[in-house]
Amino acid sequence: MDNLDEFLPSADLLLDDGHAFTAQLSTAAPLQTLVNTIPLSGSEFVAPFVPCSPDVASAALRIAKLSTSDVLCDLGCGDGRILELALQNTDGSAVPLRVVGVELDLHLARHLREKVAPQFKVQRFLVIEANMFEVDLDALGVTVLIVYLLPDALKALKPLLQKWFSGDPNIRRIVTIGYSVPEWTPLYSVQSAGFGQSMFLYNMSATERNAEYPESESEQNQLAPVEKLRVALAELGLSSKGQLKTLKKRMRGHRKNSSTSQLQETSEHKQQQQQLNEVEEVQEQISNKSSVRQPFDYYLVFDVEATCEENNRNWTHEIIEFPVVVIGSKTMSVVAEFRSFVKPVLNPTLSPFCTQLTGITQEQVDTAPQFPAVLKSFEAFLSRNDIRPARMAFCTDGPWDIRDFVRTQCEVSGLRRPSYLVDYIDVRRMFARFYLGKRGKRQNLAGMLTTLGMTFEGREHSGIDDARNIARIVLRMMADGCVFDSSK
Repeated sequence: MDNLDEFLPSADLLLDDGHAFTAQLSTAAPLQTLVNTIPLSGSEFVAPFVPCSPDVASAALRIAKLSTSDVLCDLGCGDGRILELALQNTDGSAVPLRVVGVELDLHLARHLREKVAPQFKVQRFLVIEANMFEVDLDALGVTVLIVYLLPDALKALKPLLQKWFSGDPNIRRIVTIGYSVPEWTPLYSVQSAGFGQSMFLYNMSATERNAEYPESESEQNQLAPVEKLRVALAELGLSSKGQLKTLKKRMRGHRKNSSTSQLQETSEHKQQQQQLNEVEEVQEQISNKSSVRQPFDYYLVFDVEATCEENNRNWTHEIIEFPVVVIGSKTMSVVAEFRSFVKPVLNPTLSPFCTQLTGITQEQVDTAPQFPAVLKSFEAFLSRNDIRPARMAFCTDGPWDIRDFVRTQCEVSGLRRPSYLVDYIDVRRMFARFYLGKRGKRQNLAGMLTTLGMTFEGREHSGIDDARNIARIVLRMMADGCVFDSSK
């Protein structure tokens, strides 16, 4: 896997298939700069180019709280200053997996391609010369959007944002600079901050709740003090990194070193004290909810899709989709995802039944790497995210994914089965014992969701969507006190 072209034969071709595009980009190793021009139809400029100051760009990135698994997109990126700063990691924050700049102006896009993107030898920098209203954000794998537009443009962009949000509401978020999205209530906002611009953060859950209950004080307000405290620390020139306890200690230390009498006479001190009090309440709530410690740091929810023939029990199944959703037990949240399609070798042509069942197309598997290369990509993914086999456990819906499909695939590929792909936690069995007792009947994915009052999100028999829904079940079980400690 020394050549990116092996996994990206044609960026234009892969863009027609969003999932394949995302998988190929996220698994290529070693990392290389990716710069492509993808012109789309439409040529209407919705806003003039206004350079973004470094202070504003830094503040927007702090509020976005980027992780190493994020794909950051700037719609109307101009000179790409925000994206460039995100990859430079000047403040020690996480560097995103990839950045995407969407710019309609030919000269600005050319500047990005020729002058900015080539600076980053070990990062991916995708430049798209296009109308932002016609860009497929799902195809690009975007998880974080930064938008610096006027109110009219934000209003026109709302349908695109709403559609994109619905794809993965637990991960995706938007930061707008200067203006809020009309008729949307942000998760939190920083009004006229020290850098001269207001900032607004949105996620889907906050938007949906406020749309449904516009007069109520929604749950998202409980989280605002934590982020406000981060911004307050940043404005004081202090680090905004760390957990709640660290943030509070840092702010108290600052106040102790300052003139106490002077601070107490200002409204700013009162606001900071109120923020700290609210943060303490949130911390107590979080501590009570997550009091059950899990024995592993990471739980890897795994649900493969494989070749199949209708009514053929003797068919040799080959894995064609390898998805993993990573849950961090300390944060009780999804912290990373891996997905790659896989090219089968025994039966390279998918049956109509297989395509209809899984939604995976012939083109997706034809352009995908074979299983040995996918395993190497997955191991590189684990290394990048500092996920060590000794501190992780696989979670599957039943025994089949690892016991049967992985074992068979390793035999077909002539591979020695990796030691980390032997043991697993059977979520289906654990669910029945935890909620229904030792004699409880095991339920399939749909049944478990129904028992918990949930509905399936996404496409059934899509490996990544199945894994995401299983992850929702695992998180709910953890929140209810289930300890995931037994591997089989």
